[in-house]
Amino acid sequence: MSLQEKETLELAQAKMQEYLQDNAVCSMDEYVQHGTTSTLQHCLSVVRISCAIAVGLHIHVNYENLILGALLHDFHLHSNILCFSHLF
Repeated sequence: MSLQEKETLELAQAKMQEYLQDNAVCSMDEYVQHGTTSTLQHCLSVVRISCAIAVGLHIHVNYENLILGALLHDFHLHSNILCFSHLF
């Protein structure tokens, strides 16, 4: 991973922290998915795995979009997307 890619990934991870401050996003932690895992924990796992695959396979991706998509891919299951439209 190049220095530029590393810096981009770090910035994307910082942006993810903004979403994790949102009440609607945090509410995903109240719902169970895949047995005993909350929807939020599942989505955070998808973030980690998606980034690891991109880094490991040297795939050039937009990490902010990758992280946002992975973090919110199951958001529609439990929340109203308009609840956090102020973040966009």
